[in-house]
Amino acid sequence: MTSPVFADFLLVTYTFENSSNRDEATNISPLLTSATDIFHVGYTPGTSSSVTNVDTGTVNGGTASMGTAEGTQRQANYTSNSATFNRNEYMSFTLTPGAGGIELDSISFDFSRAGSGSRFFVLEYSFDGFTTPLSLGSGTNGVSNEYTRATFNLNNTLTTSPVEFRFFGYREGNTTAAMRFDNIQVTAIPEPSTLALLGLAGLAGLVGFKRRNL
Repeated sequence: MTSPVFADFLLVTYTFENSSNRDEATNISPLLTSATDIFHVGYTPGTSSSVTNVDTGTVNGGTASMGTAEGTQRQANYTSNSATFNRNEYMSFTLTPGAGGIELDSISFDFSRAGSGSRFFVLEYSFDGFTTPLSLGSGTNGVSNEYTRATFNLNNTLTTSPVEFRFFGYREGNTTAAMRFDNIQVTAIPEPSTLALLGLAGLAGLVGFKRRNL
């Protein structure tokens, strides 16, 4: 029997558009008790608005053949010009689930770099304050001043504990060059008990129906 499709819930968004607080969490789901603002550790953050979004289209000769200008982004001025990233320099945020927990689905974001910015990034997460870091993966910033979008699967991980995400970068051309992030989103598949607490009993039943028929 074919299972019905259950839409993911958007847990939080970071757009960096609020000029009075670039790092604020927005669109915070009621499935969360809290979502911290972005923290910058080991470097001074900056902003930029001169980058092209190339979610669709191709890149030719360093220029996006399709795409639209991004809004304000957050710059992480990582300084590690080695072959590995520095664990003392990172951008992070923490999400705390509400009663019943959350089933983490994915994290996605736009990324780019300045001309001499980080060539590589690493994304990790942890449920214990990074005593035990878990790798989500890595990526390459191939072309400067152009955005692409990355999505990492969180494998429907069920948690009732806070989860922290950290973004690391390395292989900079100089100590003032920047890696850029924008439109960070985390999604989840909520547990039926959580939906029930939110008064969404019908959706809770749908989740249960989906799982019974997997």
